[in-house]
Amino acid sequence: MNKIDFITLSRSDYASLSPIYAYFKEQRYFNANLIFGGSHCLKRFGHSKDKIQVEFPEALCMLDFLHSDKDLPSDLTEASGRLVTQMHNYLRNSKPDAVFIVGDRWELLPVAYTCFLNRIPVLHHSGGDMTQGSMDNQTRYALTNLSNLHFVGLEKHRDRLLSVGEEPWRVSVVGEPALNQATRTAHFISEEHNHHKVEHTLATFHPCLGDSLNIPEQTDFFLNCLREIPGKIIITGPNPDAYSSIVFDKIQNFNRKHSNVVFEENLGSAYYEVLAKATLLIGNSSSGIWETATFRVPTINIGLRQEGRTRQSHVIDILYEISSFRRAMAQIKSKKYIDEIANLENIYYDKSGLSNIHKATKENIMKNNLINKKMLL
Repeated sequence: MNKIDFITLSRSDYASLSPIYAYFKEQRYFNANLIFGGSHCLKRFGHSKDKIQVEFPEALCMLDFLHSDKDLPSDLTEASGRLVTQMHNYLRNSKPDAVFIVGDRWELLPVAYTCFLNRIPVLHHSGGDMTQGSMDNQTRYALTNLSNLHFVGLEKHRDRLLSVGEEPWRVSVVGEPALNQATRTAHFISEEHNHHKVEHTLATFHPCLGDSLNIPEQTDFFLNCLREIPGKIIITGPNPDAYSSIVFDKIQNFNRKHSNVVFEENLGSAYYEVLAKATLLIGNSSSGIWETATFRVPTINIGLRQEGRTRQSHVIDILYEISSFRRAMAQIKSKKYIDEIANLENIYYDKSGLSNIHKATKENIMKNNLINKKMLL
């Protein structure tokens, strides 16, 4: 039985990795193990390790390399070094046949690089996507080069990987795995309950180094938009990126001054139920591109962080201009917009995605040429 270690280091990759891991455990064809660390271990990011260990009691916390009060680029560089050492020690003891990772976050680079040096195949989901406004774009393609088997969300993502020389047999189109849970939540709420929207807005904002404003200015604009939105607002915390503490502190201060605002560092498994009942999502999170379509939630996407990522008609992109925000708010109330998104189907959802990931892994994990890549350029 081949041993595959599934590694999650943040809430963003956990949402997609956990359904894949659960499916592999259920099938019992592989010896699947869940390893976590990074921001899951920090209180500032919601201490999601507790929620992981409730959902998967067998999960192991092995990669505790982040410091909650350090988020300068130099701090993240030092954290990366610690992760390489911890990852090396882990692999030496675990000896997996492959490691499975999801996403484009900077923390995954030391994981993939250490596997590369130890000649352990990396199975990666999320290659071929495009976010021109963030550093994740560079991370994503570096991870692709270090990975040996690729699972992508859309056919155009596969085309991009083939265009940079990946062999066709290595790349499978499987949709976004997180949407399996989102779709189950949507069906449960709509079929088992008298589903109705409630008056709350869901808001998430992450620092973006590739945008036109600096981080404090970006965050101030985001909060100024929230001041104009009536009703309850639920804000989730930023990712552990460079300068995320600036965003975090400003949101906390905003929360203290506004009685209609609730700040949740990490909603965990409750996220999809909160999203399903929201009347609006605003910010610059990938959730506004991928997941809101499942629940047909109007989405206002701020700035350049998600530039280039395929989106549907429910997403309204705005720059850092309050007039642009106000036009977007008027648009989501228009009959044309409401009618347009009423029957929206999420292009990122593939009901066979998990089984196709499992099938492709079974077919390819023992190939002699899995570890030695040939680039078709």
